[in-house]
Amino acid sequence: MGYTTRFEGELRFTNPISVPQLVYLNQLIENKDGTFREHIDLEVTRDYSGLKWNLAEKTYGMDEAVEYILQAMSTKFPDFGLVGVLKAQGEDVDDRWELRADGRTSVRVDTPPTGPKVICPHCRSTFRVGG
Repeated sequence: MGYTTRFEGELRFTNPISVPQLVYLNQLIENKDGTFREHIDLEVTRDYSGLKWNLAEKTYGMDEAVEYILQAMSTKFPDFGLVGVLKAQGEDVDDRWELRADGRTSVRVDTPPTGPKVICPHCRSTFRVGG
């Protein structure tokens, strides 16, 4: 049994994506040559305007995956970039962070909840009161 982190949000392309860019991006996401150590659990949005989490059950290294895509794509296509925020929530109530992309780079920012930690006496789930 592994650890699950869920993601919300999208990283938008800074410019409309071209067909050659889309082909190369899909090759990176599929990682068929094994150049990235983890699965890349991203997919292109339905409207082709960006990337979102593909709902994979066990996602690891999302921050490294996005940075890998940004670097590889911008090396081949200098006008490629991503902007936006992916909000991450791990199984532990305190494991909360955001992946923020500003066009050329991305950064992981921890955003732990505030408020006292409470354990439900009935189900033993842990949560934070007030945030």
